[in-house]
Amino acid sequence: MIAGSGFCLESPVPVLSPTLYAELNLQTATTLLIPTEHAERALYVLSGEALLDGEPVEPHSLVILPVGEEMTLFAESDCHAVLFGGAPLDGPRRMNWNFVSSDPARIDEARQRWAAGDWPTVPGESERIELP
Repeated sequence: MIAGSGFCLESPVPVLSPTLYAELNLQTATTLLIPTEHAERALYVLSGEALLDGEPVEPHSLVILPVGEEMTLFAESDCHAVLFGGAPLDGPRRMNWNFVSSDPARIDEARQRWAAGDWPTVPGESERIELP
């Protein structure tokens, strides 16, 4: 477990909301039942051949799992994947360039601060990217 909790395991990494972030290394012919303990879940297969409820999952593809449904992952070959998710957000989020917030006024403020150069620098970085 990289972060959060799942499969009766809990990561020591602190999280601020219910989180699932698990690395899966399945050997050929392994079956894993993916429980419904987290409302939102997604599976990303890095390598190998896998079936999710009998349907093929291509490597380097992301599958959003249906809410409230247990799913079965079957490794047709050695399979490396990541399962992640957690609780739904408390409302919609807006995104503008690199700024994300539920409050459009905060995005406007962040854009103004960035344009004015009133933003902390990243240690070791000297390049600055202007607003698009």
